[in-house]
Amino acid sequence: MKKLMLFLLLFLFLAVNASQTKVYWEPTKPKVGDKITVYAEMEGNFSSIMLKYCPNPSSPDVCFFEDMKKVDGKWVASFNADYEGKIEIAIIADGNVLYDGYIEVTKEKKTPGFEFALLAIAIAIIAKIKIKK
Repeated sequence: MKKLMLFLLLFLFLAVNASQTKVYWEPTKPKVGDKITVYAEMEGNFSSIMLKYCPNPSSPDVCFFEDMKKVDGKWVASFNADYEGKIEIAIIADGNVLYDGYIEVTKEKKTPGFEFALLAIAIAIIAKIKIKK
């Protein structure tokens, strides 16, 4: 019975702590070169909140820390997305990790503007040369 009570108490403690942190970012689907702003909504009195982010997927051990500032009841920090891939992030409050996840950064797709026009001109020149022969 004591083990069941201890398990129930531990479960309730973890459930309450897990539901207190809501993390999101803008833009929701960032591209390389975008400035990503991370928001954390959480209850409780914390003396310091830090955002840990590891921006380069090819060097996962290289991470940076930003102090989060409280703005309109939300904790906010920003950084630039310089690489394509998954950016690992963590919200750390008073030394405890409250959130751990990643942000997927994609490469901006280029439209075939100049290259397509150049190809069309080359085809037209080749076609004109073949018509003269």
